[in-house]
Amino acid sequence: MSISDIIQAVSLLAVVVTLLLSLKQNREMVKQTQEATRQTAAAASSLRRDSIHGMIHHVLDFTYAAMARDPALLSWFLAVRGFPPNLTDEENHRHLFLWMRLGMHQSHFMERMDGLISDDVWGYWLTVIQYDVGSPGFDTVWKAIAHTYVHEYRAFIDNLIEERDARVTQQVQ
Repeated sequence: MSISDIIQAVSLLAVVVTLLLSLKQNREMVKQTQEATRQTAAAASSLRRDSIHGMIHHVLDFTYAAMARDPALLSWFLAVRGFPPNLTDEENHRHLFLWMRLGMHQSHFMERMDGLISDDVWGYWLTVIQYDVGSPGFDTVWKAIAHTYVHEYRAFIDNLIEERDARVTQQVQ
């Protein structure tokens, strides 16, 4: 083997090593890009969640504070939103209470969709939501305000209503 053959073999080996290192570097860059994409998606999801959460709580806090002590204002507020008029103060307060609960449940539902609430915690909270769906007056509230919630949450609550109605039908039979 001549010197030129040795130099050519070493050069070929250097090219192979360079290609392998380049391949490894490219794989690492892909992993970093995927992680950056995941982090960006998580940040966007967090912003979305925080925005919705803040909006819901602002509405809940303001509405309850403004309505809780003024029966005439509460009656008007509910009537212009599709609730039956001429209800008692107690019925109006119950409807307002269920409405506030639905807003709170939507906030938790969105957090669940974002993976922020574990399965075991969600299982307990789901029971609480099912109690509210089974409460007297719930259907009146839902009929009046369902359109104000995000699509996924409306579908979720509609499904719970169907399950509730199926259980009631089974109990009657």
